[in-house]
Amino acid sequence: MRKYLCYYVFLIPTILFSQQEKLDSLLNVVKNHKKIDTTYVNKRINYSVWMFGLKPSDTAQLDFYLETLKISKALDFKKGIAKSYEFIGVYYQYVSYNPYKALDYYQKAILVADTEASLKVESIKLNTYVGSIHSEMEEFKKAIPYFKKVINQYPSIAAYDQLGSLYSKLVKNDSALYYLKKAVELERKKNHNLYLAHSLSTLAVIQSRIKKPLEATKTIEESINLLDLYGLEMVRTPIYLNASEAYLNNNDLDNAKKYGLKALSSIKTTKNPSLEKDVWNILYKLYKKQKDYEKALKAHSKFVFLKDSLVNNTRKLEVSRKQIQFEADKEKLLAQNEANHQKTLKTIAILTGIVLLILALIGFLFFKRKQKSDFLAKVSATELKALQAQMNPHFIFNSLNSINSYILKNDTEAATNYLTKFSKLIRTTLESSTEKEVLLKDDIAILENYLDIEKKRLENSFTYNIIVDDTIDVNNTLIPPLILQPFIENSIWHGIAQMEHSGHIIIEYKKEQNMLFCAVDDNGVGRQKVVKHNKQNTSLGINLTRNRIDIINAQNRTKGSLKIIDKEQGLRVEVKLPIKHAY
Repeated sequence: MRKYLCYYVFLIPTILFSQQEKLDSLLNVVKNHKKIDTTYVNKRINYSVWMFGLKPSDTAQLDFYLETLKISKALDFKKGIAKSYEFIGVYYQYVSYNPYKALDYYQKAILVADTEASLKVESIKLNTYVGSIHSEMEEFKKAIPYFKKVINQYPSIAAYDQLGSLYSKLVKNDSALYYLKKAVELERKKNHNLYLAHSLSTLAVIQSRIKKPLEATKTIEESINLLDLYGLEMVRTPIYLNASEAYLNNNDLDNAKKYGLKALSSIKTTKNPSLEKDVWNILYKLYKKQKDYEKALKAHSKFVFLKDSLVNNTRKLEVSRKQIQFEADKEKLLAQNEANHQKTLKTIAILTGIVLLILALIGFLFFKRKQKSDFLAKVSATELKALQAQMNPHFIFNSLNSINSYILKNDTEAATNYLTKFSKLIRTTLESSTEKEVLLKDDIAILENYLDIEKKRLENSFTYNIIVDDTIDVNNTLIPPLILQPFIENSIWHGIAQMEHSGHIIIEYKKEQNMLFCAVDDNGVGRQKVVKHNKQNTSLGINLTRNRIDIINAQNRTKGSLKIIDKEQGLRVEVKLPIKHAY
């Protein structure tokens, strides 16, 4: 079971959020300092930390950060400039929910921090923000190295906490427990009640997941007590969300519902769409377990809508593009600094400096060329993912209608079975669409689930058979996900559905030299009637698959192909792909 994304920032020091008076006191300190100097900037920075902690949704804070940045630049105070960029980035990430602008400011902060030896730790810490953006994009494996880089330099509470959360999302319970226990140990030692409350709530989910309900209940109760005692508004929704999940794992449905609804209520204050997505996901699981299928369907629909709007290939590509551009700009800046340094050398070293600069420029050009090549490869991969992610909206709409029909007929068993298969299909389709290749056995399992759903919805109007040649190891053979699904869909809807009698579909996999041969064969009405009545949908399915095969050929320098054969009765589609193995 996946966990929520932690939305607090990494800039908070030893804060025990306790009272508004502390914030007012810090503001008075800022106002009473009459001289515009670095001490004044440091006081503004200190106030900014507390302001975000106590009023995370206050939009007025952006003007305060921008004013601090203006003052710091006038003083040429590098620490103030870097911290101001950091605060502005945090604002865009966690208040405006704009990861692109946030990434721009984080990168500016890193560039400034890299110019000052005294800001080395600050520079390392700033990289965790990039990791947090990858985490928001649900690129958890990409996020992990950024936090490990921090703990390799110094024991960061926030990094241990985040690593625990990330491994929890990847369902690696042993690793999650290790980092969360390290986080809790440090938090108790340093009285970091904000982080402690959050880490405990995450730990409770892991404990409930590994069947330790008493420990999980004790841990989540301590987390909620800290939340209420210190008024930790920044993590209220995540902690309620974790509490709901922990109680759900413990099968305590009353408390699961209580904290799930509390999370939903608190999200109205923060208006955080990423957290809202996770709230609806946990409510969907709760309602499903309570067999309240109408509410489960509504919650699942809202979860899928928010997930699709927040986590998509376009956003991931834009974040990757900005990170690539940042690395290029950083290299360029380093090269420029090196050039400026060379100008200060004595005359006898000028020639050597010029040679080194030329070599550096040549290396930089090669680096840029490789970077461009890597970027184009990423574009191709992203385009392939976009093609993989296609799913017929009519199928989804009709499936939802079928579920609704079972609910209206009070056919609880049928509704449960259908909803289980449908949700499994949606989940596995979304998961496979993020992969370039999947194991053949997993792809066949998805196709079988899809065929069973269509077969049940169409009242068993067709049968099917999947044949895998003995020379193929389904546990080791890789295949582009759902490559045959558009043709199976066409066989059902445009071939067999047009017949008055039952139809049959045969799906074959075999090896031909160094190619994987795949085929979809049906005894439907044939392509002439399909083209006549459904030309647009048929062409779309064929073109999507041709495009996927073209991209696979370009990336692997192979000769995959697509062949459509008109039969006397029905249609046969043959796809040839390069054979790949997992190991």
